Amino acid sequence: MNIHHREDGSIKTTVYRKPTYTDQYLLWTSEHPTAHKLSVIRTLYERATTIAEEKDRQEEEKHIQHALTLCQYPRRAINKEKITSHEQGKKEKRQENKTHTKDRR
Repeated sequence: MNIHHREDGSIKTTVYRKPTYTDQYLLWTSEHPTAHKLSVIRTLYERATTIAEEKDRQEEEKHIQHALTLCQYPRRAINKEKITSHEQGKKEKRQENKTHTKDRR
């Protein structure tokens, strides 16, 4: 995670990649279980959702889609898991908000 300090005192976070990063993930055509391949997609999108702000998230999602396409992931699988990841993130935020609301009482 990159942490950037803004002039107004706030921080901005982005996904960090080492200079030697190669965008190599488990190939879709490998003999690994499909569930493992789908978890690669979900994990990448969850990281983007958790770390990046909305503006940067869109660029990160494009990067993820490009990297997975190079690893022969079908677009339908990418899109499906992206939606699943976003829905899971929303569900977790709702639960978090409920917890914070109960703590305030």
